[in-house]
Order: sequence, then structure tokens, then C-alpha cells
Amino acid sequence: GRWVDRAGVERLLRYCARPPLAQEHLQQLDAGHLVYHSSKPGPDGPSALGLTLLALINRIAAPLPPPRIHRHRY
Repeated sequence: GRWVDRAGVERLLRYCARPPLAQEHLQQLDAGHLVYHSSKPGPDGPSALGLTLLALINRIAAPLPPPRIHRHRY
């Protein structure tokens, strides 16, 4: 058989399977509002981002291509 870098494959899979937002950085304010505390400040200074639940879903889904559309165009 071929030599397989199991540690490298595991790192790659963990990287690909990571969530778009770290759950431990999310804080729920009330039933419809969340705050995301970033470890790095943004370009305008603040390191916290207030989101509604719908805004959070929109940010998570933004990189996904529409149905039946290829992600890469040549």
C-alpha cells in the first residue's frame, strides 16, 4: 500500500469540517438577538458583532452557491 500521512489527513478533515463561527464566541442576548465576540478586532475597531437570528443565518449561508449552480465557473 501507499504511505499515508494520517496526521495530515486528520488536520485537513478538521479544517474542512470546522464551523463558520466558533460557538463559544456566540452569546444569546434574548430570543431574537445574538452577539458574536471575535478574538480579533474588525477594521473599524469593535470586536463584537450584534446579530439577529436571521442575520446570522444569512452570514452562514452566504458562501453557499444557489441550488443547481456550480461553485466554480471556468
